[in-house]
Amino acid sequence: MNKTLIIILLILLPFYLFALEIPSNIADYKLVVLKRGKDAKNDIYMLHGKHIKLEDAYVATYKLKNNIAYIWLSKSYTPIEAKEQIEIMAQKIQNSKVYSQPKLLKVKDVAIYETFGFNMVNYFYNIKSWNVWIAIKSDKPKIFLESFFKIFNGKF
Repeated sequence: MNKTLIIILLILLPFYLFALEIPSNIADYKLVVLKRGKDAKNDIYMLHGKHIKLEDAYVATYKLKNNIAYIWLSKSYTPIEAKEQIEIMAQKIQNSKVYSQPKLLKVKDVAIYETFGFNMVNYFYNIKSWNVWIAIKSDKPKIFLESFFKIFNGKF
């Protein structure tokens, strides 16, 4: 095998071994858009600026009839950086005119912020080096959130 090809495979292999598997369905919602890596990072940078250092990212959109769910997953280089980012978001949202005051919930021993904004229920939280933001437009948003937790439990 060509040495260059072997080097490329050795460089790329860790990204594929440790990549999250994004499901095609969550609850009864169907995956309609998925971005990963650079494309997903660019979406997150457009929201928060490029000062955030991200190792990896995913942006997914799910639909069920007139319901929609957006998921932003970002991996920081360290758990401390990820936790700081969530704390900054929670602080900024408290002063926002677009979002309601965040309310702290516990789901499976994970502290999750819940806020309302842009006609959606928004949940955001941190696990290890991962930050998660889920925005759901539905009359039963917790069904999606609970299904998300069942699927991703232990994957972060």
